[in-house]
Amino acid sequence: MEFVGIAILYFLGAFFVAGFFVVVSSSRRDERLTRTWGAYAARQRYQVAQRMAPEQPFRVTGSREALDFVLEVDARRGVVTRLVARAPAVGRVVAARGRGRRRETAAKMPTGDLHFDGLFDVRASDAPSLERVLRPAVRMALMRFPMRMVGGGLRLVAEDDEVLVEWAGGDIDPVELDAAHAILGEVCREA
Repeated sequence: MEFVGIAILYFLGAFFVAGFFVVVSSSRRDERLTRTWGAYAARQRYQVAQRMAPEQPFRVTGSREALDFVLEVDARRGVVTRLVARAPAVGRVVAARGRGRRRETAAKMPTGDLHFDGLFDVRASDAPSLERVLRPAVRMALMRFPMRMVGGGLRLVAEDDEVLVEWAGGDIDPVELDAAHAILGEVCREA
């Protein structure tokens, strides 16, 4: 009987120690992201939004080429970076590549561009919304996005009056940021 009690005690002790290291690691990652993205925002003269809780994504707001945007870095379920802007209302259109494909359940729709359709899963609420959002310039900008990670995700979501570009990783990479801004700019140009 004592042996069972000691085994349970060891198991609980190991569980609590492992949990402690997970929490410490997560908070260090969050502090590092906050520090690096805060410095980036200061260099670019963007504004950093105050987070009310650590569970909320880190947010930077700004304007680039007359387009207001919100840049979010979310570390809750893996680290992802999002660039969000407002555009004229459209239906729902999603173009996803890599891990970004997993979230959508609607049926695929072809764009008519075989190369693009081979790289991206495209889903839309209706054909006119698809044609309006995924114009040739937008498709080209999506294909030019640098995919550093094998299997890394990239998603473009246009829904109602919001356009979101989301990719895997939370590092400050000017090439990725420029590519994401190019995608957002093309979608918002005539959306």
